[in-house]
Amino acid sequence: TVNCRVYSLTFGRVQDANGGLLNGATVYLDCPNGTTKTLPIVGGFTIQQVQNGTYSIYVRWRNSWVYGKAAHAVSTNIDVGNVSCRVYRLALSFGDSDGLPLYAAPSSLSLRAPNGTVTTLTSFAIEQAQNGTWEALSVIWQGSNVVPSPRPTVELEGNTAWAVDCAVYSLTIGFRDSTGARSIEPAGIDLSFPNGTVGAIGTFALPQVQNGTYTVYGVKWQGVNVAPAPSPSIDLAADRVWTINTLVYDIDYSAVDAHGRALAEATVEIIHPNGTAMTRRTDSRGKVYMDLVPHGSYRVAAYWMGIKVSDASFSIERAADYPIPCDVYDLTVDVGDVFGVSIPDADVRVYWPDGTIAQQGKTGVNGKLTFVQLPRSGYTVRVSYLWQTASDHVSLTGTMTRSVKIPLSMLALEVLVGTLIVSAFSVAWILKRRRKG
Repeated sequence: TVNCRVYSLTFGRVQDANGGLLNGATVYLDCPNGTTKTLPIVGGFTIQQVQNGTYSIYVRWRNSWVYGKAAHAVSTNIDVGNVSCRVYRLALSFGDSDGLPLYAAPSSLSLRAPNGTVTTLTSFAIEQAQNGTWEALSVIWQGSNVVPSPRPTVELEGNTAWAVDCAVYSLTIGFRDSTGARSIEPAGIDLSFPNGTVGAIGTFALPQVQNGTYTVYGVKWQGVNVAPAPSPSIDLAADRVWTINTLVYDIDYSAVDAHGRALAEATVEIIHPNGTAMTRRTDSRGKVYMDLVPHGSYRVAAYWMGIKVSDASFSIERAADYPIPCDVYDLTVDVGDVFGVSIPDADVRVYWPDGTIAQQGKTGVNGKLTFVQLPRSGYTVRVSYLWQTASDHVSLTGTMTRSVKIPLSMLALEVLVGTLIVSAFSVAWILKRRRKG
């Protein structure tokens, strides 16, 4: 009997670094004679009658070499044991650009494996991942790809927890009036997101939002959309504070008469574009000041001495003074006698239609008295002088002068009395002469 140097070579299971069976692996055996055998030994295998010499083992799995040419010198029966390959567990987690965990998990993830293949995952732990360079191609979060640029990679040389910081940022939106001087706090806004959705939101500090273009379509202030046109947009590529100047203004209304003079203490009723009504009183300059009002159409009515003297619409599109032209006029009463002589110091009273006195006074040396800032209405003008009176009805629709006649002025009375006295003396003298004759 000739005993040759021929032995057995036994392999255990082909497994990953954590002891899991590596299904689908291919094991190659380089023999001392220069040939290469492919072995079906994933679950363990014994090769009988192998010649003495050096054998090398290497493993290929998913197009990657995961076990590299371990050399075994065979000079007796050998049990190689389990073949533990460079296949590891890869677990992924996701944070925003500051590394804070995302408040919601991504919906999917695309990775490029070391062998060049691309895999899409909806759960983010790979129990068996080959060694080499892994690259994150996309991270879909809230409907947008938030993978940062450059795309993140990891070198897998052991079990790895890979934290991917995504292109997710904080966005704080602030709102100011048209000049940017004063802040406002809207009731809500309509905001379009990079994924194409449009949402009505009531909070303007967004700690985690995806990268991309945001557009504000509506800013609700006092029930009115005060968003500027065109709609403001921002391209978010970092944490940002975004300030938007809105169509909100500081304005004042000025109540003025037909001559442009201020109407102090006039009552002004204002109907807001949202339909609400407010009542204000003008100051000593005839003004009503309104701060931080939205643009739009306002209906304004003014009342003077209890009478509506203006009803107008204003389109507010800028900060300005808006005059309210009122039907308020001056009435001059010219008092004279039937001979055309002006009567000073005559008592003149102007009455409302209900008989109450609106204004009163006395004429000057020229026989005139001007009543200023009377609202458009019908009036009765009554003049008294000595025992004499006269009256007239006036429909005041503009500044005007009305003449009122008294039968006799003081001058006319003096002339008349003088004439009567002279006539009386003349008659008396004539009668006396006749008696002597």
